[in-house]
This record gives sequence, structure tokens and C-alpha cells, in this order.
Amino acid sequence: MAFLCATLPSAVLGQSGEDACEDQKFNEEQCLAVGCCEWDDGMCWSAVGTKDCTDGGGGGGGGGGGPLLVDLEGWVDGKVKWHTPPSGWGSCGAVTTVYGVAICVSKAAWKKNETARTKATHIAQVFYQLIDNDADGVPDDPVHLKHMVDNGYLLWVPLTDKDSKNSGNWPDEVGVDQMTGIFEAVPGTCDSPANRGADPKDRNTWAAVVENTQGCDPERDATTEEIHHLMATAAGELWPDLWEASFKSEAGKAIELTNGNCGWGFKNNWIDPSSNKCQGQYAYNDKTCDEACIVVEGIYWASVSYIGGLYTKTGTDDAKNEWLMATPNDGMTIYPKSVINAKTLETGSPALYKLVSTTETESGHKWLPAIMPDGKYMGKQTAPVVAPVTAPVTAPVTAPVTAPVGAPSEDEEDEDEEDEGECADSPFRMKIGRNKRPCDWVGTGRRKERRCARNGVESHCPAACGECEFFECSDSDKKFRIPNVARWVTCDMVSEDDEYCEIEGVAETCKDACGYCD
Repeated sequence: MAFLCATLPSAVLGQSGEDACEDQKFNEEQCLAVGCCEWDDGMCWSAVGTKDCTDGGGGGGGGGGGPLLVDLEGWVDGKVKWHTPPSGWGSCGAVTTVYGVAICVSKAAWKKNETARTKATHIAQVFYQLIDNDADGVPDDPVHLKHMVDNGYLLWVPLTDKDSKNSGNWPDEVGVDQMTGIFEAVPGTCDSPANRGADPKDRNTWAAVVENTQGCDPERDATTEEIHHLMATAAGELWPDLWEASFKSEAGKAIELTNGNCGWGFKNNWIDPSSNKCQGQYAYNDKTCDEACIVVEGIYWASVSYIGGLYTKTGTDDAKNEWLMATPNDGMTIYPKSVINAKTLETGSPALYKLVSTTETESGHKWLPAIMPDGKYMGKQTAPVVAPVTAPVTAPVTAPVTAPVGAPSEDEEDEDEEDEGECADSPFRMKIGRNKRPCDWVGTGRRKERRCARNGVESHCPAACGECEFFECSDSDKKFRIPNVARWVTCDMVSEDDEYCEIEGVAETCKDACGYCD
């Protein structure tokens, strides 16, 4: 991190991220000029928690992460090398790294059978192909890769959807995790032009194999999509103007325009774009997929369309109720036929086409693939190329809160008279910018006042914020992480699935949804 240290203001060196970034009255430009700060909710915050500011953050870093499985060889003698998990990796039956980025395969998946283990290796091979897309044995975007390594990015590979809930038993240095399952991995899929019998580098060969005539597997392989999402998260943190998961980024603006008047599921106004009852090329009907989710999905759709990953009659038909730019280039036959809204990506969204097609020359774009993976990585035949990484985090990491903060007993002095005995903070870490924070992060004094004023924090931590009068029986407005659940959870999700309420701590978090005060 020599470059970061050389450019930080002298007053920042040696300070914690919180001291360097917060309560400094920075504007956005000043905030992002400090390498360990992030701008969110109109305020400047630490992107590295209480760690030293020289630990970085890149103006929007992953937060809370660190290099994982350091010195573990992921590629030996021209193939993926799997390892027995070290201590602290209880969710995993086997682990490896892809150019320094960790993969954890669940115990159930690794024990299942040889087919499951073969699929796990396929997943790792696809990851290699996405990082080293030109297969020259060198990562295409070292800056992007380094960000994933330094911020503890992890690919989680469970056997089944049910098994995915067994995540989370891994070191605190894991900063960002993404799931891709054995159950949705399909080696030999027709998604890949190479598997269809075409040349993945020659677009002129793609039209001849839209019928899947080469005997490839017609089932869709979700592996490329899920790994692409993980990589897009890093891109959004490194280059927020381009890839941030909001309609304010360049990608987000272009994606929003593709919707036309077809609406979104989360706004309850979705119209099937293939029905010809609206004008638009992208409209997602999933009510749980908010603006950020829509942008991440849209970036994937555009990228995979550009590299021919959807250009079959089956692929374009399967995607039509959500995405109608699966045909990449002008001059190609547009599928699905008879759908008025179907267009090439090049014509339907010139802005998206430009964003995902400049993969080799422009900073902020080199992480994107130009070739659709087929799960047969051949670019790394000898010793692994070691990505430059920072030293592992040595500062103590705050342990997650494991039990609800109880209300005071009758004989305890109650410093907050508003607390009537029902008030409880959530025991779960909430989403704060790109960090995961427990309620004791709120702190005291001016810092408490400032942090509790942040959107949704009072509802998640009413006792810590002294706001029990207003929130003692309310749902948390924050996204939060439940141990062993491999995604962010909201109280809206809990209200739709009351089985969540049986998990310890959820009732204290979603008090209204779970009838905590009844």
C-alpha cells in the first residue's frame, strides 16, 4: 500500500479509519480523497472500521475484510488444487484460491460424490476464466483482483439451496461472500459458444449454432452469473461512477433507460416486456430485487449477452420475460422472433454495449470478460501467478454479537427512562455502507448521535440509540446478516416467511413482523 501512504494527508497517517474520516466536516470530494473513507447517506464514514487508515479502502472499499487462505496454492500441475480447510473454516469441506480469491465448498457438497466434486472444480475453472479471460496465465485486471483479495472476497459453494444456510462459519476477515451452488452448476452447458461448436472469439460463427446442435447440455449454468456478480461488486467499489449498484452510476443510468415503461417487481408495476404491452427491453418481476439488485443483474445480462452467453433460441426464449437484448450485435438474427421489443444489445442500449465491450483498453473495464467461459481453463500451466496483496489484518476484529441486548432488570438503574423493558437491540450485524456493523458500533457521545441519525440505525438499535419510545415494537429498517444465511435479510422478507421468526434473534430485530410485543 505504498502508493496510498504516499498520498494520504499527513494527519491521517497512524489514525484509525473512524478518526480520520468521521466528524471531519468533509464534503464528498474531500472524503473520497482519503483512501480509507467512503461517502454514504450524505456523510463521510470509515471504510475500514476501526482499523488503521493505511489499511486502505479505496474510497469505497469492501470493509471488514482481509486476505484469506494466504500462501495456499490454488493451482498445481495444470489443475485446481483443493485443500482440507484450516481451523476456523467450519462451513467448508474443501477450500482453494483462484489467484488469491478464496473458494469454500460446503461439507455436504464435498462429501456428496465425485459428481459434486467435479462440479466444484468446474466452478473454480470458470472463476479462473473470468479473472484471466485471455488465458495467458496473468490476471486481466490486477487492480480489480487485488481489491477482491485484500478485502476478503469469498465464493461460497453449497450442495443445495437448503445447504446454503450453513454458511458463515469462517473467519471474520471474510468481507464479501457470494453463493454459487453445486445444484445450479452445469458443466458442458450450451451457454458457451465453444460448447455449441462455435469459436468463442469469432462472432461470425455464433449464428450457425443457435439450435444447440453440438450435443451440449441445454440446461443453464448459473456459475458465470454468480461469479460475475461477485466481480461486479468489486468493480462498483473501485469505480462507483461506472459500476455502483444504483441508477446514479453510468451502468445504472443505462440500465434504467432499458426499462422503458415496463416497470419493476419491487415497485409493483412490472409488465412482461415480451408481451408487447409495454416498451422496454429489461424488466425484472422479482419483488425482492431492489434498485441495487436490478443494476447488478443488468450489468450481468449486458455482459453475458455481449460474449454470446444467451445467443441460442432456447437462451433468448428463457430470458424474454426479463431481458430482450440477448442478441449481441447488429447484423445478427434477433431472437426471440415475433417479440417487438427484442433488439440487439448494440442497438437497444448503445451505452451498455460500450460499457461492457471495452474490456481490454480502458481502466475500470478490464475486469469484464470478452470470451464466455466453458469451464476448461488452460491459461495457467505452471506455478501460480501470485497477486500482490497487503499483509493479513492483525488488528483485532470485533466479534459478532451473539445474543440480544437484554432490557434492564427492575433493580438496575435505568439510564434511559424511555426503555420500558420490551426494548431490545438486534443481535445481528446491519448493512452500513459496505460494512457489517453490530449495534455496539453506535458508541457514545457525539459519535452515537451522528451514527444513530443514519438512515435506519435507530430502528435496528433502539436501545443503543435511546429511541425505545419510538422503536421498541417496530421492525428494523436495515438489511442484516443472520449467521448461516448466505444473503442479506430484511424484515419485509421475514413478514413473508414467518419461519425466520423461529431463528434466535430475529424476533428482536423484526418485532412487528414476529409479534415480539404481543
